[in-house]
Amino acid sequence: MAILTTQNFANASAPPVGVTHPLYSLWQPVWQKASYVVEGCGPFLDGGAIWPHPREWEDHTSESPTKPTKKLKTRRGMARYENVAKLLLTQVSGALFRSGPQRIVGAQTPEGPSHPISAWWEDVDGKGTSMSSYLRQAWTAAGTFGHVFVLMDRDEDDTQRLVLRTFTPLDAPDWLLSDEGTLDAIKFVEVATERTLFEAPGAETYRYRYLDDEFVAVARQDRTYAIAPVPHGFGRLPVVVLYTKRRSLIPLLGESVIGDPQLYYDLYNLTSEVRELLRNQTFGVLNVPLGTGDTAVSAEDAKSMMGVIAGTDQVLFTPALAAYLQPDTANVEVYQTERERLMRTIYRLAAVPWEGDSRDAESADSRKVKRDDFNQQLAQYADELQAAERALVDLWFRGTYGPERSAQEQARAQVLVRYPDRFDADTLDDVKSQASLLTLLAMPYEVRQAVQTRALTLMLPDATPQETQKLQAAVEAGTDPAAQQMELLKMAQTVVAPRGPVPPKGTAPLTARLTA
Repeated sequence: MAILTTQNFANASAPPVGVTHPLYSLWQPVWQKASYVVEGCGPFLDGGAIWPHPREWEDHTSESPTKPTKKLKTRRGMARYENVAKLLLTQVSGALFRSGPQRIVGAQTPEGPSHPISAWWEDVDGKGTSMSSYLRQAWTAAGTFGHVFVLMDRDEDDTQRLVLRTFTPLDAPDWLLSDEGTLDAIKFVEVATERTLFEAPGAETYRYRYLDDEFVAVARQDRTYAIAPVPHGFGRLPVVVLYTKRRSLIPLLGESVIGDPQLYYDLYNLTSEVRELLRNQTFGVLNVPLGTGDTAVSAEDAKSMMGVIAGTDQVLFTPALAAYLQPDTANVEVYQTERERLMRTIYRLAAVPWEGDSRDAESADSRKVKRDDFNQQLAQYADELQAAERALVDLWFRGTYGPERSAQEQARAQVLVRYPDRFDADTLDDVKSQASLLTLLAMPYEVRQAVQTRALTLMLPDATPQETQKLQAAVEAGTDPAAQQMELLKMAQTVVAPRGPVPPKGTAPLTARLTA
C-alpha cells in the first residue's frame, strides 16, 4: 500500500520532518554511545566519559556540579581508551568473511560473456566498491548497532545505474511496520550541506528522505520539497535491513555484537582508576615530625627547614618520627581482578574466545565447546548476510528490468548467492584423512566430490573467485571411477559376445583379464 502518494502529501500541511518513532527516541542514546565506543570518539577523546568521584567537584554539594577540581582535570587528561569493541568486531568480521560467499550466475560460463549483475557486483556503490567489501563495511556498522538499512538507489547522474547506500539506526528516525512486522515505509536523515575548500565550515543542514513501496520524496529542513513524491520503479520498498542478530521481542531492531555500551564505559573508568592508584602508590607520603615540648616547631618552620631538597609533593607533618608511608597495594589487585573479570565478560557475551582463557587450566572439551559456540554464532551472522544479499539481488532485478519482468529474468539468470554454513577451520591433513576414510567406506562419488571441493580452498587459498569456480566445475564434471569401470565391463562384454572362433583352451576371457 502506497503511503507517500501525492494525495497524502497534499492533504498534509507540510512534511513531518521532526517526527520520530517512539522506539527511536528510546534507543537513540544507546546507539549514540555504541558509536562512541566503537570509534573511540566523543567523550573518550576529552575524558568526558570519566565518572567523577563526589569530591572531584568543587561544587559537589550542588545538585548539578559543574566545576571540576584539579584532580578530575588531571584524571581526564591522563585517561586512555583501549578500544576493545573495535578489536572484537575486527576479530568476528575477519572470521566471518574469511572464506566469502559464492556468487554464481547459472547462465554464465567461465569462457562466455558474463551477466550484467556480475559487473554490478564489482561496483555496487558507484565508487568502485565490490559487493564483498561493501557488505563487510556495512556488517561492521550493523555489528555496532545491531542492524543497518541498505538502500537501493538510482545514481543522480545516471538513473539507470543502481547504487547501494547504508544508513545506520541513528539516520532513521521514523518508520512504519505492517501487521506482519515487515517494513512498509521509512524516513532517513541526510546531510545536505555542501561547501568548497575556500569556504569556512558552517552549521550542517539536513534533509529527509521518505520511501515506501511506490514513491520516494525528499524534504528540506524548512519543510519544503527538494524532490516531490515520484515513483521509484522497484515495485516494493527498496530498503533491506541487514541484521547481525534479530531481537525476539522488539520488532525491526537488531542485537549488537558488542552488547551494552556501558560495559566499555565501565572498563574505561576502571582503567583510569587503576592508573590513579598506581600513580598515588608510586610516590609515598613523607611524614615529618614537628617534635614535642621545647623542641616543637611549627609546620611552617618545618617547611622552611626542608628547603628545596624534598623529593615528594606528598608531605604529612606529625609528632611521629620522619618516615615514608607507603599505601597498601591490595586495592590495586582488587581493581585488576575486577578489570580482568569485566574483559572476560565482554568477550563471553559476544561468544568470542578470550585469549586469557587459553592461559588457564582448561580441558580440551571445554575449549571445543567455546569454539563451537563461536562457529555457531558466525553461522547465524552468515544466514542474515545471505538473506540480505538475496534481497538486494531481487531489488537489482526489479530496478533493472522492472517489477513485471524481474521474476522472469531472475529465473533465466539462475543467480545463486550462498554463504558458508560452517566456520570450523579444516587443515589439509584433515581433508586428506576424510578423503581416505570415504574411499575406504566406499562412499558415493558425490560425497567425495564435496571433499575435493573443500580441499581446493585449502590448497589454493589465493585463487580468484573465477578460478575457483572454474576448478569446481572441473571437479563436478569429473567421471566416477566406479562408473567408468562399469562402462569398460559393458564394452568388454560386447566385444566377447559369442560370434567367431572359440578361444583356445586355457585362455582367460577378456572380461576376466580386465577385472583381474
